Amino acid sequence: MDNTHFNRMKTGLEEAIAFMNGDATRVTLHKVPILNVKALRQDLGMTQNQFAQLIGSTQQTVASWEQTSSQRCPVGPTQKLLFLLRQNPGIVQDLQQLPN
Repeated sequence: MDNTHFNRMKTGLEEAIAFMNGDATRVTLHKVPILNVKALRQDLGMTQNQFAQLIGSTQQTVASWEQTSSQRCPVGPTQKLLFLLRQNPGIVQDLQQLPN
């Protein structure tokens, strides 16, 4: 039996445990840049409501991200989705075709 997948998972878990214990030498951190949500939305030619529907959020959340004084910004999967939209605006049509 091939243990490749098991060994990769084991290595990943060992790296995660080491990182939690303060050892960042065996870890690769991938940081997604924080984007200007308002500029992205405007570049896509969308209202706050249209943009919110596209990314599965609310107009209020988009508005709060766009406030210059706001400390709130997209995180996690939403941050990655916005990064992908910035890099490849053509996926807007693909997202719009997905069922709600």
